[in-house]
Amino acid sequence: MTLNNPQMSVGAMIVNNRVNCIAKGNNSSNSEVDLLYIPKECSEDEILDAFVYTSGDSQIYPRGLEIGRIISIKQSPRYENFNEANIRLTAE
Repeated sequence: MTLNNPQMSVGAMIVNNRVNCIAKGNNSSNSEVDLLYIPKECSEDEILDAFVYTSGDSQIYPRGLEIGRIISIKQSPRYENFNEANIRLTAE
C-alpha cells in the first residue's frame, strides 16, 4: 500500500526541527499527502518548504525515508493545539 492511499498513515518527522507528526494519504491528489499534528509552536517560516522523512515510529516504514516537502500549512479543523500541512511527495 502506498503512502498516498487515504487508508494509510505513517510516522513522520520534519527535518528542520525534528518534530514528529503523522503523514496520511488523502483523496485530493495522488502527488500530495496530509501532515497531521504539527504543534502550534512551529512557525510557518520554520517549516514551510521543509523536508519530511519517515520517523521509524511505525513498523511499516523504516526511519529516514524521504516523504516530500511541505507546501502549505493551515490550522487544524479538528484540534486547536495543532496545525496541519500538505506535503508534495518526492516519489509518485
